[in-house]
Amino acid sequence: MKSMKKVNGVKKSILICVLALIVPLLLVAGLFQVHRYKTLAADVDELDSRQYSIIDGNRRLVGELSLLTGSDRIEQTAVDEYGMQEAESEDIVRVKVGTK
Repeated sequence: MKSMKKVNGVKKSILICVLALIVPLLLVAGLFQVHRYKTLAADVDELDSRQYSIIDGNRRLVGELSLLTGSDRIEQTAVDEYGMQEAESEDIVRVKVGTK
């Protein structure tokens, strides 16, 4: 009987020691997960910020492109920089291509 109580006492001691080790390990694992989450959240925030910056830059470029390709601006550039002028109707030659 004494040996059986001794064995049960040893088993209880081992179980208590294992539990005493598992609780801190779980806490450390939880802290590690929190650290990983915060790192990933910071990375996502940085990528989100860069994405909005790129989108804003694209909007500005599209706006500038629409200004530069406007027919009024093209006409003004043709007149001012290249000395071009609108053709008179008598200067226009029409050519028909194809069969009758």
